[in-house]
Amino acid sequence: MRIALMNGEIGIRAAARGDEDALSAVGKASFLEAFAGILDGGDIIAHCERQHAPTGWPTPACASGWRKPRRAGRR
Repeated sequence: MRIALMNGEIGIRAAARGDEDALSAVGKASFLEAFAGILDGGDIIAHCERQHAPTGWPTPACASGWRKPRRAGRR
């Protein structure tokens, strides 16, 4: 999919091998933006290092449409 913007275009594609660092950065930034000023900074950093590490994104699964599983009991 391509989206035209006033100053150019951006492309949207499924995640693929090699995107783990970018996915990790987006996850960390999103969590920081959502909880900065609400949670303790050290707790935010600890969470991000555990839950948004690049190793948490399995590379073969990224290319096949894998989605991070939800915890048991959540819908």
